[in-house]
Parts: sequence; C-alpha cells; structure tokens
Amino acid sequence: LKAGEADFIVKDANQTPLFKYHITIKALPAEAVVFDDAVFQAEMIDKYDSQGKKYLTKADLDSIDKLDVYGEYNGEKIQSLEDLKKFSKVTSLNLRYFRYTIDYTPVTSCENLTFLQLNIANAEDLSWLPKCSKLVNLVLSYFTADSWDGLEQMTNLRYLTINQSNLNIQNADMFAKMQYMRQMNLWDIPTL
Repeated sequence: LKAGEADFIVKDANQTPLFKYHITIKALPAEAVVFDDAVFQAEMIDKYDSQGKKYLTKADLDSIDKLDVYGEYNGEKIQSLEDLKKFSKVTSLNLRYFRYTIDYTPVTSCENLTFLQLNIANAEDLSWLPKCSKLVNLVLSYFTADSWDGLEQMTNLRYLTINQSNLNIQNADMFAKMQYMRQMNLWDIPTL
C-alpha cells in the first residue's frame, strides 16, 4: 500500500451509501524492518514493540536475545520462518504451536543459539539441527517428526528433554556421541 488518504464507502445493492470511512495510510520510517511473513511481523510487533511505534527497527531486533514465536497468531498461521534471519543476537528460541509442518532450516541462521524449544510442533526431519553448532540445550515437547535423523549429530548438547513425542529409538547408540551430556529427560514416549 502506498502512503496517502482515501475514502472508503460501502453501498447497498441500490448504490445507497451505508457508511463511509476515511483512511490514512502512513509510510513506515526508513529504519522500520519489514518482515516477509505478515503474520510473523504482526506477532513480533505485538510482543517486542515496547515503545508503541507499531514497527520494529534493526536496533530493536538486535536487542532481543530471547525470542518466543507462536505458529498461530490471531487465528492465522505463520507460513515461513525466513524472518528469523533478521534476529542476529538470539540465544534462546521457543517455537510453539506449529501444528503444521514448516521448514525449520531458518533456525540455523540464529548463529548464537544455545537454547531451542520446539513445543507442539511438527517437522519432516531434524537434518537442519546439526547446523545449530552452539546449541547446548534442546527441548522437544509434543513434537512429531517424520525422521529424527540429525539428533544423533548433536554432540555438544548438555541438556536434552524429549517428552510426549513420536521419537522412535531403535537403540541408545543415537546418544553415544553426546559426550558433554549432563542431563537427558525422555518421558512419555510411546516407543520406550
């Protein structure tokens, strides 16, 4: 939409005006970050616009180290996580309510990520997970994946929690290379 003003008139079948709205569209300032996913943007502004500007700047995004994203916001679904690439300082990421399968590969752009929680979420696989090389704490709760390949490569994990998930462990060898593991919680997993 272009900045400007317009009158919006709603008419009935006989072309009689029922009501009229005057609309003003303001241009975003040059420093405003525009997200690719409109639902993602609305959620981020609602959660992280502490000054009431109705937009976020690069400085705002750089000040966020703990990011919480809901897959469904105001009844609409986030279609892409590509906008995670705009958050360079995030160390803790909680992705919730992605009840539908989405590409989690953009999570790897959070290069300083040490904590990741996927809660009530679905994924095709975890092949992207080993690219989160600084990750030390992983929580998968009510998580479903078609393939768990990639989890066994998470050798730097110190804390792992998997609960209410469809993890299918054929043997414990998948955890053998996790030499720094301090605590592992596996509970309410049907195949155990």
